[in-house]
Amino acid sequence: MARIKGKIKKERQVKIVYNKGIVEDIVVLAMQNVPFVELNSRSTNKKLAHDAVYVEYNKENVFIYIEVKIAYTQNVSDMAFKIQEIIRHDVEAMTEYKVSEVNVTVKDVLFDSQTQIETTNQEKDNSSEDSSQPKTEEVSLETNTEN
Repeated sequence: MARIKGKIKKERQVKIVYNKGIVEDIVVLAMQNVPFVELNSRSTNKKLAHDAVYVEYNKENVFIYIEVKIAYTQNVSDMAFKIQEIIRHDVEAMTEYKVSEVNVTVKDVLFDSQTQIETTNQEKDNSSEDSSQPKTEEVSLETNTEN
């Protein structure tokens, strides 16, 4: 048998270079998975909503600024904190950058999300009902009587 004297060191000899827009892409992707939140973008295509994200680079640190719209049913400060944590996690997990700051600016409140919330709640209520009971619909009829 042969003995190996000394330790074999494994070091990275590779330099990794990221495209300038990679962090913006990661932020846009992360925001697509956050419920009740939309990027405050002029673009109707949510995948191309980079105008709501601004990134500053400083050697190994990243500063991220993001503008969002939040549904009126949500607590703004809780959602902003959640957005910060999701973005920080995703960027640090997918790159070697350390995120120094994530600044969230809430530009608008979404009111049309309520219809989606009510629809979801109604679907949950309907699925939880006992299926052996017949389902009935309530119908109200209004009649106008003119003399």
